[in-house]
Amino acid sequence: MDHRVINNSDHFFIQKDGVIIRSVSEQDEGVYTCRVRVTSMGTVEERHIQVEVHELPKLTSNPEEVEGVESESVTLQCSATGKPSPEYEWVNDQRQDLRMLERYTVDKYSGTLKIDGVTMEDVGIFICTAKNAAGYVTMKSTLSVVTRPVIEEFKNVTSQTKANAILTCRATGDPAPDIKFHKIGNRNPFEISPHHDARIFVNHKKEEGVTTATLKITDVTRNDDGLYRCVAYNNRARSESLGHLTVEFPPTFLNTPMREAWSWDSRPVNLSCVAEAIPNATITWFIEGPTESSWWNYTGMVDQFPNMKQSGSKSFSSLEIHPTKRVEPKSYRGYKCVATNKLGLAEHRIQLREARKPGPMLEAIINEKTATSIAYKLIGPVEDGGLPIKAFVAQLRKNGATWETSEIKSWPVNRQIFVINNLESTETYYVRFAAENEVGLGDWALEKKETLPKKSAPDAPIITNEVHGVAITAYPDRFELIWKIPSDNGEEIFRYEITYTPVRNVTIRIGIHVKNEWEPVGRKLMDRADVKPAGSHRHVLRKLSPDTFYLAEVRAQNKVGLSSPGKLVFKTANMPGDAWRPLRSPVKSSSAIVTTSHITYSISISISLLLSLFRCSFS
Repeated sequence: MDHRVINNSDHFFIQKDGVIIRSVSEQDEGVYTCRVRVTSMGTVEERHIQVEVHELPKLTSNPEEVEGVESESVTLQCSATGKPSPEYEWVNDQRQDLRMLERYTVDKYSGTLKIDGVTMEDVGIFICTAKNAAGYVTMKSTLSVVTRPVIEEFKNVTSQTKANAILTCRATGDPAPDIKFHKIGNRNPFEISPHHDARIFVNHKKEEGVTTATLKITDVTRNDDGLYRCVAYNNRARSESLGHLTVEFPPTFLNTPMREAWSWDSRPVNLSCVAEAIPNATITWFIEGPTESSWWNYTGMVDQFPNMKQSGSKSFSSLEIHPTKRVEPKSYRGYKCVATNKLGLAEHRIQLREARKPGPMLEAIINEKTATSIAYKLIGPVEDGGLPIKAFVAQLRKNGATWETSEIKSWPVNRQIFVINNLESTETYYVRFAAENEVGLGDWALEKKETLPKKSAPDAPIITNEVHGVAITAYPDRFELIWKIPSDNGEEIFRYEITYTPVRNVTIRIGIHVKNEWEPVGRKLMDRADVKPAGSHRHVLRKLSPDTFYLAEVRAQNKVGLSSPGKLVFKTANMPGDAWRPLRSPVKSSSAIVTTSHITYSISISISLLLSLFRCSFS
């Protein structure tokens, strides 16, 4: 083996023709050399003998009790060690070689036994044999089969509203399965009583492999209608079945929104109604008779009404009418849709009305008049003709022109101010107004004579960050002015002139009267801002002195000249973020408005507060 000479011992016994190895183990494995010396001839001969030591298989897995599910697959495992590696065989308790049987698969190298489509006939003992050249060892495993639950009964059920409904689910299995009910669309199953819904009761009964469960719903409502799932399950398998609860109820027109319909100029109109009911309802149309309480059955008088046509009579029905005043009964009247089924009836009334053009406008109030435009606030007519007003319309003609050739302008009714633009200064116009709906344009009304002024300088800009007092900025060296673009009065604004002057507040007494004025305390400075697209304008005044009051004035300029100024007094901060520094005088009350652009804070300060402030500041 390792070139050691073997001598007699308890382990080796040398004989004349060989050697006996007692209690062989894996350490005895190897190559043995037999050497023969012929002294007389002076020669030596050798033979090499390879010895392999085989080990009897030894189980490494324990006997199993395996539980399979009927109709599914199950695997039994057998494993062992040995030398050489053992191969495996499986037999049943009848000693049948399972390799020869259908549904059985034996892997002789891994020791697995797979049974497909397990049945109750497979229940019993299976024997695994692991063997090699040294011998064999066996192991027994026991297979039991759980029967998949079978739902024998779960039928559709029909009930009526306010009655009781019972859904019964019966399932078999070994062991007897448990049962749960679900309503499709609900996340949680119905629990065994008591249930959170006092109308619902769930009961179970098990007897010799059969489970019978009932779901009882009292005082059934339409919401109970739908699919229900019965789930039968044990510890290894489950089965499901669906059943439907149909809730019958009398007809209802809750989802028929049409209450009235409109037509004009003999335009066809469809009256429609949808009756919800189980079983489906049959719909009949009735027409209002000579008196409010009398009705004619339309379906029995089809030939008498050639201008009407009914479509459908089950659940949904429509009545197409071609209104005419020359056929009796007159089309513009009440119609009744009546739905019936075995549980009752429901009625739905639809009034067909004749739409008209709107009545005359009530008022047109001038909001603003410039050299080239007139703005009105319009008040619509009292009578809309039955249909919503969709537009206000104005017609404009010059003095001496006719209405037939004059321009018409239309606005949607949701506008607040209605403007007529592109007019000529100093010209005289006549304006009249009307309202429009789907039928057409109402009668013209409110004819007005308007003479436009000549072109002039723009109106004064309106400064929008003024709050009836002094505006406060958070910055010591800059302030942002914001103003609204004024009317240009016939000539386009091309520039804004901005001046700002340091000021102080002084008190003037005239007899018993006291007033406050802003008095300049420094020279007037000027900026200019170019015109930007329509909307509001912004301009930042820079290089201002800290803790100083300023009077800012903004004028708009066109070809005619400069407007009157829009004015604002503001105060710069003493240091950055000083907008909220306490004022020098006690403040009884104040209110603040914050705008995000450049963090400009505007604070409204009462006159009495200003008096107190400046008495302290300049005394």
